[in-house]
Amino acid sequence: TGSNPVRDATLLLNTIIFLIVSLYNSTLVIKKRNQYYASFLIANGLTIGVFSALDAILFYIFFEALLIPMFCSISSGLIIFPFGSSIINLFS
Repeated sequence: TGSNPVRDATLLLNTIIFLIVSLYNSTLVIKKRNQYYASFLIANGLTIGVFSALDAILFYIFFEALLIPMFCSISSGLIIFPFGSSIINLFS
């Protein structure tokens, strides 16, 4: 029940990276903006849960739950198509 430097560093780094990514994403034109931000914030919360877990069972639960918004984002094209479609069009 305390804090260790590695956990604190990963939480701080995670928060800073998610803040930078969200600021960058505000400049992009995203078709499904509400779904994208919902998935993004859920993934952020679950990532904080992964780094805050003190035992293996909670880590496993948060890690597996983190895969759900990632899969939904990738399968619905929220992540792949905004960045990958221009690359696909270049080679076709």
